[in-house]
Amino acid sequence: MKPKIYYDEINNTELIEKVKKFFPISFLSLGEVSFGGEILITIVKFENIDTLKSHWKQFNSFISTELFSLKKNEFSRWNFYVFYLSSVPIDRDLKYEIENNKFSSRKIAIDKCNDPINSETIVRIIKEHITNDNIIEISPGNDASGIEKNALIVNALSKFQVPTKKTEQSEYMNLVLSEIEKSLKNEI
Repeated sequence: MKPKIYYDEINNTELIEKVKKFFPISFLSLGEVSFGGEILITIVKFENIDTLKSHWKQFNSFISTELFSLKKNEFSRWNFYVFYLSSVPIDRDLKYEIENNKFSSRKIAIDKCNDPINSETIVRIIKEHITNDNIIEISPGNDASGIEKNALIVNALSKFQVPTKKTEQSEYMNLVLSEIEKSLKNEI
């Protein structure tokens, strides 16, 4: 049986008021999850996609500085997540920029998030992105031979040379994704 996830909200009214004063947000939750140590979590939803686009970097710097001053242990500093929620789709390039930014925290952009943001939603996000409790285990006796390759993906991958340098991987993935999108549009 998997352990129950406990999300303990950090009730720091002063910090929450500061954030609301400086950033156009519609939702903010600061908390911790005990999972091998205390993992810091910030869940934020900006008022709209434009404010997310223009403020996420400053917000990330601000919240990192503030939360790190509250937590002195190294584990929490290395295990800090910021979830950026949006009701509408987040542009692929913006999502990539947010999630691949290396400064201070692991950032995850979740779009089309129209459910009420309550404890149930927060626990679901934690299970999906931190503890992976939502993964279904497949026993070794199950036959995986029925899994078929997706022809669109295979075709897109075959059109481009796999890069040997890490610096070229991002461009390669963008080319493959663009090819898949082009193929999907042609199918419609």
